[in-house]
Amino acid sequence: MPEMRIKNAQRIYSVHELVQGVRELLKQAVGVVTVQGEVTAYREPKGNLVYFEIKDAKSAVLCFAMTWEMNVPIENGMEVQVVGYPSLFQRRGSFHFKVMEIRPVGAGAIQQALEKLKAKLEGEGLFSEARKRALPRFPESIGLITSPDAAAYNDVLRVLGNRWGGADIHFAPVPVQGTGSANHIVAALRGMQSLKPDVIILTRGGGSIEDLHAFNDEQVARAVFASEVPVICGVGHERDWTIADLVADKRAATPSNAAELAVPDRREINFALDAMLDTIDVRYTALLRAQEARIQEAIQSILDRSQVQTEELRNLLQVFTSSFRRFSLALSQADQELSHLASQQEQGFMNMLTSWRQRVEHSEQLLISLSPQSTLDRGYSITRDAKTGAVIRNAKGIQKGQRIRTQVHQGNIDSTVNTSHT
Repeated sequence: MPEMRIKNAQRIYSVHELVQGVRELLKQAVGVVTVQGEVTAYREPKGNLVYFEIKDAKSAVLCFAMTWEMNVPIENGMEVQVVGYPSLFQRRGSFHFKVMEIRPVGAGAIQQALEKLKAKLEGEGLFSEARKRALPRFPESIGLITSPDAAAYNDVLRVLGNRWGGADIHFAPVPVQGTGSANHIVAALRGMQSLKPDVIILTRGGGSIEDLHAFNDEQVARAVFASEVPVICGVGHERDWTIADLVADKRAATPSNAAELAVPDRREINFALDAMLDTIDVRYTALLRAQEARIQEAIQSILDRSQVQTEELRNLLQVFTSSFRRFSLALSQADQELSHLASQQEQGFMNMLTSWRQRVEHSEQLLISLSPQSTLDRGYSITRDAKTGAVIRNAKGIQKGQRIRTQVHQGNIDSTVNTSHT
């Protein structure tokens, strides 16, 4: 035996190889275990790490976890069970316990941790009613997260089929209690988002506060809060409540009640439809009668107004006819008067023309009698200068040899002056 040890010691390991080898040995030899002890030296340095120790009367071990892995809040002096595995830090090679899950020990401790987590999440607004969404009235697809071995699974499917039926069920089987169950539920909630059901049912049957531990896990609560799909949470019996119930969009008293909240009852829908049809029929009939009465009233009003207007038109027609007759008579009288006046005007104009004609004829006779031609006709003559045509009235201006022209009754006599006498 010592020779074997000496032989193995002949191989030289680097520090990193030694740490890695021990890490793997611990992982394979010990694996995931649950350790119970008292929390001490709890601290949260900057970053995402949480450090604390668990101890008993003889030993203590350093534990660490990421902040998002702290499924329940803890504090110094608290008795807990820590689920995880032993390992070594790579840089320092020091021993520690990597925490996967924390379980308070004792009903009082569990309740204290639960109340502390509840106050924390409530302060962050995860329970706010204002952010909770209404459930779809007629879901076509439903996500179901529970254990396939639980009675809740069969209860939910039975109620869904009896009440509605026809909806597509996307089932995500998960353990609902025990080590790692919270992580499985978180993964199922996240995976359900890609399927985009109309609503998600997260459920399990009743149990002790220790049995319901996964539904009081902080990461489960945050996964329910982060869901893009409305979540119905139905855990245990009506008296039971969990953190997941408080975060969910709708809390169900039981798994069966969760199914009832998810889908309507076809019988109730049919009854409601019948009632609506009856109501519509009654209201429609009443509306038709009311409209018929209004139409009849409107028609009668139109007929009454039409009769009044017809009477008014008849009176207007009579007035128009009487006025037209008076106008025609006045027009006929005016035409006779105009014809008489025109006749008088025509006669007066003819008399005036006759008077003007007689006056013109008299003036013409007078002009003729006074004209030079008339004087010539009576034997007189007119002598003019032959060159200029000027009338010669005095012999003093006549020169010897001057040519003159004498106009007589018929014709002209051209002469040359030989002598002139004054």
